Amino acid sequence: LLGRLAVRTLGQTSEGIKLVTTKGLTSGVMLDYIYQNQPHGRFIIGRWIDKLYLSHRAWEDVRTRKNNLEAFLVDAITVQRSLNRRPVIVDVAAGAARYILDVKSRNGMQDVQVICRDLDIEALERGKCNAETLGLTGIQFTTGDALKSESLAEIQPKANIAVSSGFYDWFNEDELVQKSISLLYNILPSGGCFLFTNQVRHVNQEFTQGVFIDLHRQPLRMTMRPAALLNEWAESLGFKILKTTGDKDFNYSVTLAQNLGRATC
Repeated sequence: LLGRLAVRTLGQTSEGIKLVTTKGLTSGVMLDYIYQNQPHGRFIIGRWIDKLYLSHRAWEDVRTRKNNLEAFLVDAITVQRSLNRRPVIVDVAAGAARYILDVKSRNGMQDVQVICRDLDIEALERGKCNAETLGLTGIQFTTGDALKSESLAEIQPKANIAVSSGFYDWFNEDELVQKSISLLYNILPSGGCFLFTNQVRHVNQEFTQGVFIDLHRQPLRMTMRPAALLNEWAESLGFKILKTTGDKDFNYSVTLAQNLGRATC
């Protein structure tokens, strides 16, 4: 109760806390702010509170997840080039896609095509603005439903790298996670790469769920799963796990997998 009161009162001077209470903790706009990691707020106290908020261990873990995801994304690009393919990335729940933009900004990534899809239009607009600010080309930001095969079938050009980051944490039903993995397996060619993240545990789950809301302004619910479980699901659906990593306490895992199940497209 005291935590909720603090968030609703003095906490509103912090830009990050204000964002999380208005946009929801699961929103792409909120996550982009965490990735930027630049304190903002009203008055000195607001910036001080925002600095404390951004430096929370949970957000440090999220930024480590971003770094791991970027490293694996570079690996996936290398794999596709080794197959004499132009890398085409689709992020099916991209939000503002800060991690993809940061990879695309690196030297030697001009040939990489990117398709960022989401149902969060505000986050997509933020990502598009970020891409324009960075002077990046070869990136689409478009609405799309990650759980509908007919929506995924619309993706053009066809992707050979699929990304699902920060998406499965909010599915309470295991069946939805398995459905998503299956759908992505089906859209990738043989040799195509799949990167996905998973929340294994949270440093303060009870407080976070008691105080904050999700994108749809509903009570926040996070589902924790062992990394090995998602890897097992991916393998059972036809993926080969290439590698998995995480932060120092393995609160978040990142996995790179490859579709080896069909003849080369």
